[in-house]
Amino acid sequence: MVGLFGFNLDGNDYDQDWLRVTAGIEHKVGNGLLSVTANATTEGEDPSFWGGMGYRVGFN
Repeated sequence: MVGLFGFNLDGNDYDQDWLRVTAGIEHKVGNGLLSVTANATTEGEDPSFWGGMGYRVGFN
């Protein structure tokens, strides 16, 4: 029942001090746009380094 008694649960302690850096470049290729990105992070659940590549074409 709500309000019958109070409670207090201890949570996990974890750091939220971390750094993430992203660099990217885009270049027109044919009718689309090629994107390349590189990422780095100091901590977290993601890998320390990762990258991505994409090709975007607009619909007319």
